[in-house]
Amino acid sequence: TQSTWGKSRSLMARVMNTVQNPIVAALGPAFADLPNALQKLHSGTDVRRYSGRTVVRHGPSVIARILLRLGGFPPQGSGLPLRFTITPDAQGEAWARAFDGHVTQSRLRAGRAGQVVERFGPFH
Repeated sequence: TQSTWGKSRSLMARVMNTVQNPIVAALGPAFADLPNALQKLHSGTDVRRYSGRTVVRHGPSVIARILLRLGGFPPQGSGLPLRFTITPDAQGEAWARAFDGHVTQSRLRAGRAGQVVERFGPFH
């Protein structure tokens, strides 16, 4: 049978050959070193949907609050229901997070070597 390491490398090769996944592109061969749960989260060419509960906390400064608002981030809260959708495409991925009905959207794309660029709100 194929080792876990071999399966991870095989999965990584399939992902890299099918879409421009920004996480895979940034990590390169190191992607195979991620835990399986993270590899599954960041792999695939189909839309992926997740749900659960989360805590949202903001920074204390006025500037942080302004940037969070401009970025479309949700209000603070604990135990908030979360729906998270990742939609891959040729340019990267669209991420939509619904925190108790408040939707925050962003785009991820590969940046310079080893980097991922994520844009939010009006910076999208």
